[in-house]
Amino acid sequence: MSRPKRADAQDHNGRAPKPLAVTVKQGRAIVGLGNTKFYELIKSGRVQTTMVDGRRLVIYASLEKLLGVTG
Repeated sequence: MSRPKRADAQDHNGRAPKPLAVTVKQGRAIVGLGNTKFYELIKSGRVQTTMVDGRRLVIYASLEKLLGVTG
């Protein structure tokens, strides 16, 4: 039986896997925006979020889409 991958595991190219979601603070840092503008993007739906146990997480793929990153 294979063991599950650890959170700090690397892909076959030696890179850390992309996260599925990040905190709002991390999301703001990734895109380089302030609090007000970032929450405007969340409210408009351009940045997608989800709630987990009362904590808002930003969907990483929505940040990539916002910045026009393909991969």
